Amino acid sequence: MQNIKTLITKELKSYFDHPAGYVFLVIFLVVSNYFFYRTIMFSELASTRPLFDLMPWLMLFLVPAVTMKLFAEERKSGTWEILLTQPLSELSYVVGKWLSAVAFFAIALALLLPVPLTLSIIGDFDTGQIFAQFLGALLFAGALSALGACASQLTKNQIIAFLLSLAGGFFFIIAGMDFVTLSLPSAVRTVFENLSLTGHYFSLTRGVLDIRDLLYFISFIAIFLSLTYLLVKRPRVNTGKKEWRTFQTGITGIIIIAVLINLFGHTIRGRIDFTADNLYTLSPASKNIVGNLDDLVTLSIYKSEELPAEIAAVERDVDDLVKDLVAAGKGNLTLNTYTPDHEDFEASVQRLGIPSVQFNVVRQDEFQVKQGYFGLAIEYAGDFETLPFIDNTANLEYLLVSGIKKLTDEEVKVVGFLTGSGEKSIQSDYATLVTNLREQYEVREIDLANEETALEELTGLVIAGSNSPLSPEALQKIQNFSAGGGSLMVLADKVLITPQTLSAQPNPSNVFSLLDDYGLSVNTNLALDLRSNESITFGGGLINYILPYPFWMRTVANPDHPTTKNLQSLLVPWASTISVTETEGIAVDSLIQTTQFGHLQREGEFNLSPDQQFQVDQSALGTHIIGVAAHKSGESRLILVGDSDFLTEQFTRTSPTSLAFALNSIDWLIQDESLIEIRSKNRVPAPLRAETDAQRSTIKYLNLIGIPLLVVLFGAGRIYLRRRKMTMK
Repeated sequence: MQNIKTLITKELKSYFDHPAGYVFLVIFLVVSNYFFYRTIMFSELASTRPLFDLMPWLMLFLVPAVTMKLFAEERKSGTWEILLTQPLSELSYVVGKWLSAVAFFAIALALLLPVPLTLSIIGDFDTGQIFAQFLGALLFAGALSALGACASQLTKNQIIAFLLSLAGGFFFIIAGMDFVTLSLPSAVRTVFENLSLTGHYFSLTRGVLDIRDLLYFISFIAIFLSLTYLLVKRPRVNTGKKEWRTFQTGITGIIIIAVLINLFGHTIRGRIDFTADNLYTLSPASKNIVGNLDDLVTLSIYKSEELPAEIAAVERDVDDLVKDLVAAGKGNLTLNTYTPDHEDFEASVQRLGIPSVQFNVVRQDEFQVKQGYFGLAIEYAGDFETLPFIDNTANLEYLLVSGIKKLTDEEVKVVGFLTGSGEKSIQSDYATLVTNLREQYEVREIDLANEETALEELTGLVIAGSNSPLSPEALQKIQNFSAGGGSLMVLADKVLITPQTLSAQPNPSNVFSLLDDYGLSVNTNLALDLRSNESITFGGGLINYILPYPFWMRTVANPDHPTTKNLQSLLVPWASTISVTETEGIAVDSLIQTTQFGHLQREGEFNLSPDQQFQVDQSALGTHIIGVAAHKSGESRLILVGDSDFLTEQFTRTSPTSLAFALNSIDWLIQDESLIEIRSKNRVPAPLRAETDAQRSTIKYLNLIGIPLLVVLFGAGRIYLRRRKMTMK
């Protein structure tokens, strides 16, 4: 072991005693940071994923450049024979050389640590995910280093070693990509996807260490280090003796075992979820729901043997998730998988409404259209829920568990949407919201102008965007409903906006009187956030501009309330602020608010133009509440937001967290909170919120220029001192 440490130290010194090592580090840091900041400063999300998305292509060139001299240089100079006369076995020699390269890349990756450390000042990063990303990058570098070591031992020429390593790395990086697998038969495509470095690497960068990915990297490294060891050993033994053949057989056996484990180890399950909220692990609520089933529920997956290449990673995640659910079901949840060769396949997919999808494959050098299935059905007591086609797993756990809950619940709760006073339409404005609600609840339109309409059957009532007065009788019905324990969700526009003309006027609706009993009021103003907001396209004709629009606020969500837990930020346009008066028996929690850079426009001074100069007195900035939850002890609940537009189709597509908030709110209002924990698993990173542009720029240039400059200064100083020492000798 001491000899390996000595060899690693010697190799690392050779990197850092020469300018080339510092050149590699500076190129790595500058390129990584440049492309990362181009992405993150535009998206303004607290995620290091863009940094690691580029890593495979950067490592493809950097690793061969570093490893090409590992063995080739010593073989060319003749020093490797001298080195092997030392008390150092061939195995220690190979492992020590490889570890020295891995150590170099570990140092390179460590120099990227200031990126998340400095950005954490202005954003809430998932440290567990970052750890997994750095681990994935190190394993990726280790795998390519093993390949590079083998290439370096094959030849004395460093350039040839570089090209061999580059070609091999390029193959393993692109092996699972669409343009390669598109033309391959299904069985061969699966092999190529399993061989792909990038598939296993990107699985790790999500924040999950899957045992199959770990086995892949271990087997990859073992194969190429074994080959390198064989090449190092060969000149030192008599290849005609039985001892050499036995040795070859042993190495071949190791390689075969490693290949088989990688290709057929997909049934091995086990993973560590490093993400802060265990995004890829079953929620306790899911385990509780499926673990308390009192009758048999069946999950049936219908899939074709040949599917689009991009579905391959999804397929593995789906398989893992449903098997976790089945395990948690304690025998009352079963899983069946059907393929088109099953005799009842066609009849089943037609009965369940699972359509075939079309995709391209390449056959005989031309594109052909194929059809395939990848859907899932939940069946219970003769009824069923269907997921027609699974193309991502972002909310699959919620869809499956909510489907199981809907089928097995004896009582279906009813949610009403008020209509008849200018409210938002559930058919057009709130179509996505209502579609999602109907997965769990019965949804009705409620017109209180109809004297026969009663609210007693409702569990909750949504009043969204009322813009004309309600009759006294309608107001009284709603007040009686609330007093009797019914819950309300009021999305109230105190200022009406006409988007086409960007004009604003006070809302004449009297729905705001319903808030008096809770000590709440919506103010006649419009809030804007000068720091945390959405950008919009402005202009016309041939020239358009993208401008930040402070009226479309990226708001701060309360992390401690069930409705907003883990949602980080919601996009809320043209919202009014809410005032809270302390009222006996009423508990009020702030849910949504501006950042500390919030500002107000009041009645008489509304100017909604996106190209205006938003310059205000800094002392006038502050935090403003635009969404609250109120709870009467033992009675009704209320959700109030000073805007109804944020749940329309335009904004739910842009901000899925707003949709999650609305669904969570309905669950909380009707006191059915079992699904909130599952739905609140938010894979959207938190926003970055710099206090000033100077702070943002300082962080950027510290990493883009500052850290590389420190490497240059350190390298120059070290090389200068070394040369001076050599001169003095």
